[in-house]
Amino acid sequence: MTKLRGIEAAVDARADIEKRIHRAQELWLACQTLKQKMRSSADGVPLRSEFDAVKKATQGLEHPLVDQILASFPPAALDKGVISEDVLRGRFDKVHRLCRRVALVDERGGSLFRYFVSWMQSLFLVRSSAPDTANIGELLVDPSSDLDTVRIVDLAKICLERDELELALRLMNQLRGAPRQVAQGWIEETRLLLEARQASRLLTAYAAAQGLGTMPQGSL
Repeated sequence: MTKLRGIEAAVDARADIEKRIHRAQELWLACQTLKQKMRSSADGVPLRSEFDAVKKATQGLEHPLVDQILASFPPAALDKGVISEDVLRGRFDKVHRLCRRVALVDERGGSLFRYFVSWMQSLFLVRSSAPDTANIGELLVDPSSDLDTVRIVDLAKICLERDELELALRLMNQLRGAPRQVAQGWIEETRLLLEARQASRLLTAYAAAQGLGTMPQGSL
């Protein structure tokens, strides 16, 4: 009788493990669908249906980390959607060009003459050199670096060419005055994408960890 109970317990344990693995796989697949939607979205397609699928896949997990990640997902991404990194990189060319044209116009605005001088300056400025990405990060925390508008947007462009979107956003956040107004839309869209991407990556990592953690010893 004891042996029978042991067999039943082992069968129940195995069924519970398989159920948890299946749940983790569903969550992982839902996260992959969400990430793919963000990668292919050109004009901000709403992500609510994909997010709801992820949320449904988390039902029964009852883990505070999952709740925190779901709560951190930006609401704007659900209703408005996000723009893919490729599209943001392409749009930056125009932002870069316009920011250089109004580089001399500060928060107080300026006269037509000041705008004209700023535009003339942009015609003769050469693009900044390309330092290592690590050095760019150091410039952001060095108070003596004194980055001006042209240097900021040139370095941000370099970062995008190196697939360093987050670092490019950190640079663009340093803009002030007219250049900031020009870049504001790009900054907001980029921040939205990065916040949504971070949440989806955390959920994917959690699902992968759950899948591995529930596998019995000797099955890996």
